[in-house]
Order: sequence, then C-alpha cells, then structure tokens
Amino acid sequence: MNPGSRSTPNPGTMAVLLMFCTIRPAAGEPVDPVQLLRELQIRYESMRSYSATGDVTSVINISEVPLSDAAQGPARAAQESHHRFTIKLGRPELYRIEWKQQMPSFTTKGALWSDGSARVLTVPGQKSPVEPQDTQTALAMATGISGGVANTIPSAFFAFKGSSFTALTDTRLDGEETIEGDPCYVIKAHLADQGVTLWISKATHLLRQKRHDFARPRSMPELGDDDVRRALESWNREASDEAIKAMRAQLEAARAMMNLMSGYSVEVHRDIRIDVPVRLSEFRIRKPSRGHK
Repeated sequence: MNPGSRSTPNPGTMAVLLMFCTIRPAAGEPVDPVQLLRELQIRYESMRSYSATGDVTSVINISEVPLSDAAQGPARAAQESHHRFTIKLGRPELYRIEWKQQMPSFTTKGALWSDGSARVLTVPGQKSPVEPQDTQTALAMATGISGGVANTIPSAFFAFKGSSFTALTDTRLDGEETIEGDPCYVIKAHLADQGVTLWISKATHLLRQKRHDFARPRSMPELGDDDVRRALESWNREASDEAIKAMRAQLEAARAMMNLMSGYSVEVHRDIRIDVPVRLSEFRIRKPSRGHK
C-alpha cells in the first residue's frame, strides 16, 4: 500500500509519460515554473530508487527568545547548525536516512529505517528507538531532527499529498544560477507563510538545492484532543488523558517558541543516483548509532 494518500503510479508508465511530456523549451522560450514543478514531481514518482549525500546549514535567530534567570546577559547572536546526511529510497516503502548534526557545543546522530514492513527511528537523547506505525508518520517525526531531509525528497518520491513541490504556491521563475558546476533554474515560491527557493538542474531536472526562509510569527494548525490521540497512537505510545495533556502542553510551548524565532536553512543534494537496483539487505532494520558527544 502506498504510504501517501493516493496510489503510487506504475514507474514504467510514468517513465513513458515523462519521456513525452518533459519540458525542453527552445532557446529564448520562457520556462513555466508551475509546469516545471509538475514535471519534477512526476520525475520523483517515476523513480525506482534515489540516493544522495548532502548537507543542511541552518541559521536560527533566537535573540527574542526570553532568557532564563540563570542565563541573563546580552541578546544572543544567531545560532548555526550543520547536518550531514545520506539518503537512500526504494520501492515500495524502503528508506534509510542517516544524519549527523553539529552544533557549537555538541554533536548528535540520528537515523530512520524501513525494510518495507517495519520502521525504526533513532531520536537523539532517547534511550529506545521509536517504531512509527506508518511511513508518513515516520518521515514526519524525522523531518525536524534531520534538518528537513526526511521530507524534501521522500514526500515527492512516495507521492504524499502536499509534497515539497505540490504544496507550493505563488511560484515564479527567478533566473538561473549554478550549484557546484550544475546550471539550475531558480524557482521562488511560498509554503503557507514561509518562503521557499528551489534550484532545479537544467540537465537532469532534479532538485540540487533548497532554501527555506521562515519569519515570525508563523501559523501553526490547531490540534484537538482527537488529533493528539491519533498522533500518539501512530507513534505506538499510550494515548492516556495524562499523555494527551502533556503533549498539548509541549505543543503550546513549541508554538510560543517558534513565534519568537526566525531564520533559514539551505539543503544541498549531491552524488545523486537514481534507478539503481537496490538490495533489501541495505534496508534491513537495525539500531543505528545515536547519542550526544
């Protein structure tokens, strides 16, 4: 069963459609950014496999977050973090995403695995790995701690409703730039009230780089008790009244904190390989290394 909200198209059929529908504008002919994103989505849906390495640089301005009594002092400067990642995706629900996050004062590691029938997420700071019930929940849980990598390509590859490309609005072409020697179209758009910039390779029509800008205040969906209960159950956690109350308190605290923060992240994909035969042994569930240094 497809992890998204609709069935995954047959890769062979999609490949044929892509062959005949690929945009190849003549010299001087303007590129339609909306159609380019449609093609990008189709391209990822049609792949049998995807792998890449890369990094994410995030800069968060926390100067307006209230200081604790024990940390009184001048306003803090922007905080920078770096994620290095590897990602491997296969059909029907195979994935292995590993990352290492470096902060000024500590380093953490995490990973998300699926062998097609079971899923394991290693969360830094937790003694035991989490076992989400489904792929969409697993990738959503890993998105923040992976620097966004667990969402950008997987949401398109697995054809989630509202993927990294189909959820964008106000799309426009903003010229061309070169990323690590690869000429790219530059597309600017919005994801809700946040800015998104994509660099799409002119040669391969694959994403090479993504920038996500966010400013305060940010809109966040309101979640009722039923929403929180379903979330806890999808994480294989007890959905007791006490657990729901505690989770709601955490969500409200996170909402208040996020509305005081601004910044951006830049995600770069390199060493990209597609449609390479995969071995199931590459996705065998194990407990990846985790923890703080």
